[in-house]
Amino acid sequence: MQTSRTVRYHSKFVERINVNGTDEEKTGTVFVEFGRDLSALDVANRRNVCALGWTVAQELFEDKDPVGERVKIAGHPFKVIGVLEKQGDLFGHSMDQDQTHPTHQTHPT
Repeated sequence: MQTSRTVRYHSKFVERINVNGTDEEKTGTVFVEFGRDLSALDVANRRNVCALGWTVAQELFEDKDPVGERVKIAGHPFKVIGVLEKQGDLFGHSMDQDQTHPTHQTHPT
């Protein structure tokens, strides 16, 4: 499940972020650079957690560690549990602009 939304941290925000719903089985072929990935408990307990793409984390947090911080995705709060490894561009699209969260989360409009 994928859609595009704005991710905010205090007064900073990044627009048109690819928001991907997934589960603990895999967040695709992307690995977590620091923090952790989604767990079975996150999914089972319907936790509002997310792993941010590398560029999203850099733009929102600069040199601060985002793990444990809270962001808003389309106005809904999520705890950052990890940052995905840097992937670069593919066909002119930054693969580091992604964000993942458990599939139980609906994509707010």
